[in-house]
Amino acid sequence: MFSDKQSKFVREVGSVVLGVLIALAIGEAADTMRWKIRVTDSMEALRTELAGNRWNVVERQIYQPCLERRLTQLGEILVEARNSGILPPIDKVGQPGYRLVQSSAYVSSESEGVLSHMDHQQARTVATLYGMTSIYRDWAEREQQSWSTLGLMEGPGGQVSDELLAVMFQAWSHAKSEGKWLGVIAGQTDRLMLDFKVPAGEGAEEWNAEKMKVEAPKYSACKPIAVAGKVLP
Repeated sequence: MFSDKQSKFVREVGSVVLGVLIALAIGEAADTMRWKIRVTDSMEALRTELAGNRWNVVERQIYQPCLERRLTQLGEILVEARNSGILPPIDKVGQPGYRLVQSSAYVSSESEGVLSHMDHQQARTVATLYGMTSIYRDWAEREQQSWSTLGLMEGPGGQVSDELLAVMFQAWSHAKSEGKWLGVIAGQTDRLMLDFKVPAGEGAEEWNAEKMKVEAPKYSACKPIAVAGKVLP
């Protein structure tokens, strides 16, 4: 049997332990709630950022046929120039549109540990989407360089050296390959974002497929190209 003194001590220790356990439970609950709020806020920022990125890939799919048609035309011009040694006068070669792919919200969520507090499947999906947009960005940057080289075809025309033709043929080949893969990547990324219920664009710029199709001819690579004074379709 405990003495009164011992019983009192045990009760005091028990009270202290119970108080500590309650405090820990309250602290853990508060910490869980804080992370839930941070995850919710981060997801809102991520969805907004992804919506802008999806706009890019949706837009790419719409003007993809223009780029393929332009590359076919440029390839025919280069073949004729190789046979004749003469490059015809060319107005504007054009350039694929390029919007920056954003990832600051994702980098912030990752560095602050928010991703590790998300649902596992949710975190994996977000990482996959940003991985796809990163691949898209890398290929788009390469494509821009290839088309910049193709811009050397612009001008009054005249005799062209074998060396310059080789450079332009190489750029044309790269642009075709890069364009093909960008079309595939854009389609895959768009479908993944659609499954994750990411809209294309936000607010006033929310996606309108029909409107974007109407505006597609405004892109430089979709505008008719003039070769030797003749406008090609």
